[in-house]
Amino acid sequence: MRKLIWLLMSIIVFAPFSYGLAADTDIYVLDQTIQQVPPDILLVLDLSGSMRWTPAGEYMYTTGSNQCSADVAFYATPQGGRTCDVPQDTGTYPIFSTVTCSGPFYKTARTISGVAYTTPCSRVEIAKRAVKSILDADGNGEVQNIDFDSLNMRMGYMRFRNCGSDTGTNYNAGCNELIHSIDTPYETLWNTISSATATGGTHLAWIPMKDEKPNKFSVQHG
Repeated sequence: MRKLIWLLMSIIVFAPFSYGLAADTDIYVLDQTIQQVPPDILLVLDLSGSMRWTPAGEYMYTTGSNQCSADVAFYATPQGGRTCDVPQDTGTYPIFSTVTCSGPFYKTARTISGVAYTTPCSRVEIAKRAVKSILDADGNGEVQNIDFDSLNMRMGYMRFRNCGSDTGTNYNAGCNELIHSIDTPYETLWNTISSATATGGTHLAWIPMKDEKPNKFSVQHG
């Protein structure tokens, strides 16, 4: 029995060690000696009109007797002043705040008591900064085609914009449009996205229309 125990211990200690390898490269290549094919990423942005608002949404709030039409401080929560419907009452949207976009918000950029309220905090600008942080893979502050070498992801760009009564499934036109196909150079992607503007309704759902063929749909918006 003692010899058997020593034999088992020797096998455990001196036997060659090996382990199983599970790598995502197995999805893209046949074996580990072949270079991995970069994954495909499709960036999809909502560029409907509400993307011009801050994360606070349609309603923002003033203090005291301040008017919604004035260039004063606006807040995301009630402050004992007026409740302002951003697209209806404010004229120019109050979107400028600190780098954290936590408010208060102003219609024009300014610095008050050493605090800079100069960062555009509309939803679309926040989305742009998020996209740039991805594309600028080397972190030098600029999006360049060479960033692909660091990120190694092929990307394309689609957007929802100016939706109304779009019908059909053609992604080359209408409010749901493929702007750049997969494997577009990063610099081209960013030049398009950085200049994007928001307008129109919001795409809500695809609903088959009565008496239409199964492959035809109507887009409902709000």
